[in-house]
Amino acid sequence: MHFKTSVPDALPLKHIKWAALIPLAGEANRVLGRFEEILQTTPRAALLFLSLKEAKDTFKAQTPPKPQEIRKCLKALRLIRQKKGHTLSPAFIKQVHALLTNKEPGCIRNRQNWVGPTGCRMEEAFCYPPAPRYVLPYLKKLEKYAESQDGDPLIQTGIIFAQFLMIHPFMDGNGRVARLLIPFLLYKKGVTSAPLFYMSGYFQKYRKEYFDRLLALSKEHDWEGWITFFLKGVVEQGKLLCKAHQRKAADR
Repeated sequence: MHFKTSVPDALPLKHIKWAALIPLAGEANRVLGRFEEILQTTPRAALLFLSLKEAKDTFKAQTPPKPQEIRKCLKALRLIRQKKGHTLSPAFIKQVHALLTNKEPGCIRNRQNWVGPTGCRMEEAFCYPPAPRYVLPYLKKLEKYAESQDGDPLIQTGIIFAQFLMIHPFMDGNGRVARLLIPFLLYKKGVTSAPLFYMSGYFQKYRKEYFDRLLALSKEHDWEGWITFFLKGVVEQGKLLCKAHQRKAADR
């Protein structure tokens, strides 16, 4: 069977209409600023509650989470808290993956995978990530980009998240790893003082659009569409997280 594998765009991106993204990026950063203010005054117990909710949401995209899956995610969340000074290296990504799945844990794929409806055959796939021999070089380029400064760190986080999914370095668990990269990157870049800004709930709520945007990115290189979707998610999820913290504080 012959199929065309995708080629991730070179980073930093060129020909993006950044000016059109500024208003939404500004709103997203304001919401994150409010979230950070709440983090500074939130007791540790409430922060742990937020981590537990994310652990559940991370696996909910697949099936209802099992207790052992929640424990795995909490271990991965602890790891990213400890790794603020580390780069987004293949070694670190493999560590996170090994904590999240029992299927070839921490192993970069050595065979072709595909993206499509749950349980689909290769010939029914929507798209085919890069061939195995290109995965590690792409991950190293992504690590280098993550260490750079490319305009707004929030937009850059959205780009890194999507690029990781375009590379799809594992046979299973790519989405789970990618969703934990968001709090890690925002923490690492100093946007938040703790790796606790999670977006799994937003991606689950708009699951169809999430996959449609990633597919358009793969086939049409529609980065503006993806970044807009991501920033809207930061605004919506940020407001929900702020309310959750405020309710928790009011209950004490």
